[in-house]
Amino acid sequence: MHYVLIASVITLYIYFRFGKKPLGYILIVIALLAMMRGLLAFAIPAGLIAYLLLRNENLTFPSINGRKGKSQNGGANHQNHDGSTSANGPGPGNGQPAIIAPAIAIFLDADTGEISGVIREGELRDKPLSQLTEEQFIKTIEEFHQRDKESTQILTAYLDAEVKGWREKFELPEKYEESPLGQSSSLMPREALINLGLTYAADESDIKKAHRRLMKKFHPDQGGSPYLAARINMAKDVLLKNSPNNRKRR
Repeated sequence: MHYVLIASVITLYIYFRFGKKPLGYILIVIALLAMMRGLLAFAIPAGLIAYLLLRNENLTFPSINGRKGKSQNGGANHQNHDGSTSANGPGPGNGQPAIIAPAIAIFLDADTGEISGVIREGELRDKPLSQLTEEQFIKTIEEFHQRDKESTQILTAYLDAEVKGWREKFELPEKYEESPLGQSSSLMPREALINLGLTYAADESDIKKAHRRLMKKFHPDQGGSPYLAARINMAKDVLLKNSPNNRKRR
C-alpha cells in the first residue's frame, strides 16, 4: 500500500511539474521493465496509461532550419486548437521559437532576428515563405484575410520583417496594416512553450531568459513587429501564471 501511495505522489508531481508527455515516456519505461520481470499486473496498466497520455502527442521533434537561403522544414502540419500538433509538427523541446496558426507557421531566430516560415494548408502546403513569388504572397494574404485572422496577422508580421515596403510593392490596400494581438486572444501553455522555444521542464528563470532574448530582437523599438512582441509577451505571462510556484501560491 505504501508503494502505491509513493508511486501516486511521484506520478502527480511529474505530471504537474513536467507535463503529460514526460510522464508518458516514464510509464513506457516502467511498463517495459515490469514486462521483462514478468509483472504483467504493473506492465499492462502502465502501458495503457502511457498510450492514453501520448496518443495525441508528437513523439519526435525534427530540427527546423530557419536560415535564409537554405531549405526549410515544411513539416509543420496542422495544429489543433488545444495546442497539440500532429505527427510532423514542432512541439515543446525543439529549441526554436515558433508561432503556429492553422494555415501558416513562422520560426524566430533569437540570435539573428531573422524570421522563416512555411505554409501549412492549401495549394502551397509545405512551401517555405522565402520561396513564394510576389503573386503567391498576394493570393495567400488575400485568402487568409477572408477566413483566418490569426494566419493573416502572422503572415503580415513576417512580411513587415522580411519584405520591406511590401504593401506598396504588392499594391495592397491599407486593410492589411498590422494589428497587435487582441485582448480576447488566449494561449494554451503548450503553445506558449512553442512560442518561446522552451521544454516542459522550463522554470521561471528559463521563461524570463527566453522572453528577454527574443524581445531584444523582435521588440518594435528594435525594428520588430508589434504583433510578434505582443505574442512573445503573452507567452511569457501564460507560462509564469501556470508555473509550479504560482500554482502553489493559489
